[in-house]
Amino acid sequence: MQASSVSFYSSTSMADVRIPLELCELIIDSIRAPPQPWYKRLVGPEHDVHSEMLLHFRACAAVCSAWLPRARRHLYHRIIFKRPSQVELLIRSLTENPFLADIVRELVLSPREYIPFVHATLIKRLRHLHTLVYDLPTLGATKVDWPYPPCYHLLIAQFPLTELAIRYSFGPLASKAWIEMFRLIWSLRSLESLYLELYHAPDLTNVELQRLTAIRRPGACARLKTLVIEGHTMRQCTSCLPVGAFGASVERFSLSWRDGPVPGLISRRVGSGRIVGGAARTPRVRTLLSFAR
Repeated sequence: MQASSVSFYSSTSMADVRIPLELCELIIDSIRAPPQPWYKRLVGPEHDVHSEMLLHFRACAAVCSAWLPRARRHLYHRIIFKRPSQVELLIRSLTENPFLADIVRELVLSPREYIPFVHATLIKRLRHLHTLVYDLPTLGATKVDWPYPPCYHLLIAQFPLTELAIRYSFGPLASKAWIEMFRLIWSLRSLESLYLELYHAPDLTNVELQRLTAIRRPGACARLKTLVIEGHTMRQCTSCLPVGAFGASVERFSLSWRDGPVPGLISRRVGSGRIVGGAARTPRVRTLLSFAR
């Protein structure tokens, strides 16, 4: 069987030049940023390069029909919703081209308003979606609240998600947002990796902490293996968590904070089950990374 090739014309001699399609695909693949360490995959500034990569992939898709499938594979790997209208556009694309649904692996919500992204068509078609990234909206409020009602988490849990990232670095979270964030985390039965980039934790009252503990579902975070927490006030963050908030199965654990080195405090709380583990189980963390900035 003859190998596929792509024809190009030299700007000087106009001679027909044939390049193997496999080489062209390697060129397209090289645009994607190199893999990040596991503790930086979905937190920090590196996720901002995605917009620039999209421009390059779109340019590749317009080169010729032979380049389109490979470029489209990268374009649809990560879907970003910034406006509600983009949900309908994706649904239309998947309806007209059903094969695109199998390419989608990651969904990023970066809204400035409520986005109803859980749609029956998306739940049915996005069978290979494994990552949800949620950038909490910044609307100039002193404390950000959670835009979705509690029942919405049950709908989100219908996606086959194994990886979740929640990012907000512009101010303190409202107590309600903190509670609803954990309601979402504890609703994802197959969750294996969790990334929290939260720079200001709320001041929970004893009543609010009891309410948070009460909504924790049996078996929550039972499959969680990787936990990354990045923020300013880790002391405050760890004090507003119920015991065993992230289950007892975490094996890779990374903390990054900006309020001074506290390795002794962190180690004691890991060992006591405040962050991972629980009163009746010994945490089995194999990799613990702590960064002070």
